[in-house]
Formats: sequence, structure tokens, C-alpha cells
Amino acid sequence: MYFNKKIGWRTIKTATSVGIVITLFEWLNRGSGLLACLSAVYSLQTNTSQSVTFGKNRIIGNILGVFCAIFILLVQTSGWLPEAIALNLGTAVGIILLINLCNLFNLSHLVFPASAAYLVVILGDHGNDVIGYGLNRVLDTIIGSLISLAVNYVLPNPHLQDNY
Repeated sequence: MYFNKKIGWRTIKTATSVGIVITLFEWLNRGSGLLACLSAVYSLQTNTSQSVTFGKNRIIGNILGVFCAIFILLVQTSGWLPEAIALNLGTAVGIILLINLCNLFNLSHLVFPASAAYLVVILGDHGNDVIGYGLNRVLDTIIGSLISLAVNYVLPNPHLQDNY
């Protein structure tokens, strides 16, 4: 089994980003920060430019997934179908809708982040405030991406220094 004995800067930056997210969420009493942490990990790339692109994609994907989830949840809770059928069928139909929307707008690279956000909202504990819960998950993603971007910008990038 191969184990890299050297811990690189990207690993340190990722761990730093996650640590900052968790600390910030504890201070703000925002809950677990799961989506913010995932967003921080996903967004932290080799350089700042790539981090901006990945962070933007994560945010756009989450917005798409959250709004699709809000729509499906509003339909599910309308009482048209029994609750168990509405949850199972509605969740599956929402995934189909979401993937097709991504493909329709040539955004297939957003299927994963959109689906993850969709499922977090659909299956999450949103109580009666589906819209507030969904919007807070988008905010979590923005926070995680921005922290990751700031950490990537502030901490050194040895790969870029080698080019000078």
C-alpha cells in the first residue's frame, strides 16, 4: 500500500478551510455546516483561478438543486398524493427533472453538486420552512466556497512560485 509521507499545501489549505468553516458555524450557531464544508473541499483547487471556477460551479449547482427541491417539496406537500408515495415518487421525479435541466442548459458538469444539494434539502429536516431551509443551504455553500477561495489566495502556492 502506498502512503505519501509528505503533506502538501493543498491538503493543508483544505483542512484549514474546513476548520474555519466549522469554527465559524459554531460561532454563528448555524448548525453542522455540512454543505459549507463540502463546498470548501470541492472548491479548493490547485490555484485561485480553478478555485473560483469550481466554487462558482458548486454555488450554481446548489442554487439549481435547492430550487428544484423547493418546487418538488411544495408539490409533495400539496396533498395530491399520499405522503409516502409523494416522497418516493417526488424525489425520483425531481432527480430526473434536475438532470434534464442541467443537460438542457448544457450544464451537465453541475449534475453532481445540484443533485447533492437537492437531496440534502429533500431529505433534510426543514420543518415547515422549506424555502428558508433551502436558501440557508445555498448560503452555506457560498460561505464554504468563499472561505476556501480566501484560504487558497492567502496561503502559499509552491507550484506557482516554481514558475518564477
